Amino acid sequence: MLHPLPAETVLDAREHAERTTRILFILILLVYIIFFNLIFTVVFVCFGKHFYFIIVKKFWLFNTIATAVAFFTAIIHFRFARKRSLSEILNQLGAVPSDKMDEYHKFFINIVQEAEAATGIRPILPVVIPSAGCNAFSVEDGFQFAAIGITEGALARLDRSELTAVVSHEAAHLVSGDSRLATTASNILGVFDRLRSLFTKSKLWQVLSKTRVSVALILARPFLWFLATLGRFITNFIYMAISRKREFLADANAVNMCKDPLSLAEALYKISQRYRGNFDIPEGFASLFILNPQMLSLDEEQGFFANLFSTHPPVADRLEKLMTWAKTDVIEIKQDLKISKCLNVEKQESPKFFAHIKEKWEGPFTPLQILALDTIKPSTFVCSAADDKIVRAGDNELLLQLFIKRMSPAVSQNRCPRCNVPLVEMQYEGTFTLHCSFCDGDLLKYGILEKIISRKDKVFSDDKIRNVKTWRNLQRVNIPAIDNFPNIRCPICNTQMAMVFQSMFTGVVIDRCLNKNCRAVWCDGGELEKIQILVEEAEKARI
Repeated sequence: MLHPLPAETVLDAREHAERTTRILFILILLVYIIFFNLIFTVVFVCFGKHFYFIIVKKFWLFNTIATAVAFFTAIIHFRFARKRSLSEILNQLGAVPSDKMDEYHKFFINIVQEAEAATGIRPILPVVIPSAGCNAFSVEDGFQFAAIGITEGALARLDRSELTAVVSHEAAHLVSGDSRLATTASNILGVFDRLRSLFTKSKLWQVLSKTRVSVALILARPFLWFLATLGRFITNFIYMAISRKREFLADANAVNMCKDPLSLAEALYKISQRYRGNFDIPEGFASLFILNPQMLSLDEEQGFFANLFSTHPPVADRLEKLMTWAKTDVIEIKQDLKISKCLNVEKQESPKFFAHIKEKWEGPFTPLQILALDTIKPSTFVCSAADDKIVRAGDNELLLQLFIKRMSPAVSQNRCPRCNVPLVEMQYEGTFTLHCSFCDGDLLKYGILEKIISRKDKVFSDDKIRNVKTWRNLQRVNIPAIDNFPNIRCPICNTQMAMVFQSMFTGVVIDRCLNKNCRAVWCDGGELEKIQILVEEAEKARI
C-alpha cells in the first residue's frame, strides 16, 4: 500500500517546479530578444542608407517592436512546449497501453491504481514500452493528463516490492510537478534544435543567398546559428542543474510513499546493471526516465561538469542515501541479487489419444491437437494410448473440458501458416500466444516476443540448454542463407512475412509480418525456446 505525501512536502516541491518553469520562460524570452534585435541589426546594415530617416531616427521604436515580437514569440514557444498532448509524447517514447489480460501487466496496473489513490492524481495511465531493456518513466502534458510507464524488461526482473518502489518514485515526480517540467524542457529543446537545423541545412538560405542581402546573411548566419545553439545550451544547462537534485528528492518522496528504501535501492541496482533500452527518442527525453537510457559514463561521475551536463546523479550516490535510510549496506544488495542456478524441471508428458475418424483409427493426438481439429467431435470414439479403453470423446473428462473450451474464444480463427489448422490461444510466460499443437509453432502479436524474452518463469532442462548451445556454436561456423520472402503469409492480416534474424546474437531465424500496423512474428517449433535460452544464458554469463 502506498501512503500519501505530507501536504507541506507537496506544496514545497510544486513551488520549486513553478519557480524553475518561470526561469525557463525568462531564458527563452532573453534568447528571442537577442535574436530579433540581431535580425533588426542585419536589416539596418542592409537598408540603412536607403531608409536612413525611418530606421536611424526611429531606432528605439524598431528596437521596441523587435522586443515585443520576441515577447509574443517566447509565449507561443512556451505554450507550444506546454500543450503537447500526452498521446503525442507517448508515441515518441514508443509506449503502448498496458494489457489487462497479461499477468505481469496486472501487477503493474494495480500498483499504478494505488499511486492514483495516494497522490490524488486521476487518471494515471499505466503504459509499457515493448523493450527488453530495464527502465521506467513518468510524463504529464499541459492538460494535466499523466502516465507512468515501464519497460517489459523491468516488469520481468523486478519483484512486486521493487516495482512498487519504482512506481512510487515516478508518482513522486508527478506530485511535485517534475514530470510536467521535464516534458516542457524537452519540448523547448526540440524547438531550438529545429532552429539550428534551419540555420544550417535549410534550402531557404540557398534562395536568400542570391538576393541583395546575401552579404549580410553570410555574416549573420553564424550568429543566428550560435544564438539558437546558445538558447538550447542555456535551457539544457538550467534543466540539467536541477535534474540531479530532483532525482534525489523523488527518491526521498518515494521512500515516504512506499516505506521501503531497500526495495527502491534493489530496483535501482538491478536497472543500473542491465541494458536500459537506449531508445530512439529525442535527447531531452532521457531525463524522464529513472535512469538515463544512454548509459553515459558522465552520469556516474562527480564534479562541476558532471553536475551541469548529466541528467541523473550517480547511482552509487543514490544507493548510499537509500542505504542510510534503510540502515544497511550496498554490499548486501549486490550479494542478494546474484542469480541462482535454474532448477531441473522436466516437462510432463501430455496424455495422448487415438481417434476413430472416417472409419479408421488416427493418431495419437495430444489434447491440444484434438482441440484444434474440427473433425473430432464429442461423439467421436477415442482410445487412450495408456489403457486401450475405447469411449466417446465427450465421456472423457479431460476431452470434455477441451470441447467446452472450443466453444470459447480459446480456439483462434487464425490458422497455422505451416499446417493450416486453427491456432489455440495458450498462456505462456504470463501472456498469450497462438500455438499450433501439430508443428509446435507460435504466432506472437506485436510486443509479445519482447515480453517473453524479458521473463524467466519457464525453466529449461540442462539437456535442452546444452543442445541449444551446441546449435548456436554450429550457427557461428556456418550461418545459413535466408530467403527474405518465403511462401508464408501472416495468419492475422494475410500480409507477406519475411524471414529475418531475431537478432545477430541469437542467430534464430523467425518470420516477421511486413505490415507496419501488424508486425506479428511467427516462430517455428523450438525457435521461441532457443531465443529464451540464449538470452538467459548470456545474462548469466554477464552477471
